[in-house]
Amino acid sequence: MEIRYAPGGHSGDHVLRHPGRDLFLVLEGQITISVGFAEHVLGPGDAINFADFAPHHVRNDGKVEGRAILCVVGDDEGHRPAAESPTNG
Repeated sequence: MEIRYAPGGHSGDHVLRHPGRDLFLVLEGQITISVGFAEHVLGPGDAINFADFAPHHVRNDGKVEGRAILCVVGDDEGHRPAAESPTNG
């Protein structure tokens, strides 16, 4: 899905935490993503992925709208996709 953050916009007053993995690909502007205690400032063409159970927060500290593609992989039960699941044999 495409997400947009106006200058000064953010994902809320609290950190997010949920099952699965997030993948962000920034299309325009600047988006700062905090994952745990680390901050990542991303610009157009930059990408990041991380486990959603890690506390995270998204904000736009820039002067223009930030746009990104967000993919959330996993399900409500926290199962990993087959490609990430460990296999025996």
